Amino acid sequence: MNKNTILGVIILIVVAVAVIGVLVFTSLNNSDYKTATYTDGVIVFSYPSNMMNTTTTTGLGNKGVWNFTTSLTNNVSWLLVGKTSLFTSPQKSSSVFISYLQSGNGQVVSNASESTNPNGIPVYRYAYTLNNGTRIIYYEMDFANKDNSTIYTINVWSFNQNQSQSIANQIFNSLKLT
Repeated sequence: MNKNTILGVIILIVVAVAVIGVLVFTSLNNSDYKTATYTDGVIVFSYPSNMMNTTTTTGLGNKGVWNFTTSLTNNVSWLLVGKTSLFTSPQKSSSVFISYLQSGNGQVVSNASESTNPNGIPVYRYAYTLNNGTRIIYYEMDFANKDNSTIYTINVWSFNQNQSQSIANQIFNSLKLT
């Protein structure tokens, strides 16, 4: 072999090792690629594994209709899962909360729209801010269980809009009914 061929092979090996090293380092240090799974026996979805369960709460929620069952945070983003049987559809749930926001409690940033996720679940999604001065964007998803007897809501928010939108998209794309 001549010197140019040997030098070319060495350069190719160095480049390949560098690319593999960068990919491994990035995957080990980027928690967005590491996921955990949430399930309550009816719904299942994935979320970033660096989020920890902060409380299991039963709360009044929006005018006493939501039972919030799980709260997760990594101190940068928050995730709240709730459910109710007081609405007849996810669309009605979204409509009631949007009316609540528009009555002076917040501002709708993106209108509610029905989207079907990759697992075939129709989900009403929208974004809003609250009138508390924080200017945080909240992403909300409302959907029904298999027999439409329970409406679920998932709220995601963060001080970083891109991060909260990324988590909301991750949940939307992975959401399944058991």
